[in-house]
Amino acid sequence: RVVLVHAAPAGDAQKGFVNYRAEEPPRIRSSILYAARGVSTFHGVQELRGCVIAGAGGWSEALSVNNCLWFGTPQGFMKQWKVENVLLSEGFALGPGCELRSCTVCGPVKVAGEGCALFDCLMHSVESGKPGTRIEHCDPYGPPPVFIDLAKPGKGCFSAPPQFVNPNVFDYRLLPTSPCRGKASDGGDIGFRYTPEMIEILQVALELRRRGIIKF
Repeated sequence: RVVLVHAAPAGDAQKGFVNYRAEEPPRIRSSILYAARGVSTFHGVQELRGCVIAGAGGWSEALSVNNCLWFGTPQGFMKQWKVENVLLSEGFALGPGCELRSCTVCGPVKVAGEGCALFDCLMHSVESGKPGTRIEHCDPYGPPPVFIDLAKPGKGCFSAPPQFVNPNVFDYRLLPTSPCRGKASDGGDIGFRYTPEMIEILQVALELRRRGIIKF
């Protein structure tokens, strides 16, 4: 339950950065992380759970991300990331061995490594330069083409507008008429699912934004 804000690393006029290091791989939970230019680096972080991340970049390999809201594009080399129930405000690229499950990505997903998988996800489109990427029960809802290059739809995939409640206020719940309802592999809804804890921390982040402390 920490708010970590680094608004101007090394001064407004410099392109500096700040490093966060720990001898033991840390787990960060129920926290808000913000860096104005996205140039902070978090070495060896093992897990992010129940967090809001805004512009904080330079993450570790083999990172586990659960029940988070991520504003901005994750930076750094993504290798063996396990991302579950996460809302990402922008598209991003996956390195080797990455897995996305029950995520909503407000942009394209590009698969740049082998052994990647996407399950029960919403995204604008998915592109893969590697064969064998598993894509199941996903709805790439952007304008065609939505499966690009070697990306192939697997079991339960389709393409249709997901019908979010109100993305302008970060309400990415699905309307009752959404074609994504009940279409996930577990019989639930495809995409990010809000928990009471996530609604609580989002309200805190929105209040910090209203005060001008963080931006996203």
